[in-house]
Amino acid sequence: LGTVLSIVSQFGDLFESAVKRRFDVKDSSHIIPGHGGLLDRLDGFVAAIVFAALIGFMRGGLDGVGRGFMVW
Repeated sequence: LGTVLSIVSQFGDLFESAVKRRFDVKDSSHIIPGHGGLLDRLDGFVAAIVFAALIGFMRGGLDGVGRGFMVW
């Protein structure tokens, strides 16, 4: 599962970079200037969290997302 989430995280990073390239934007925000913006620090993390939540939802239902992800 860790390997899959790592791969999803990389795809999230690549997706955010592709969106920035498409709109010809260097930084996604001005909060951390020169580092690609705040989204460059969180894009992979957000993609991995969304994917993990989907796994938890499929295994534990709407009221047991965390339990569905953590309890195997």
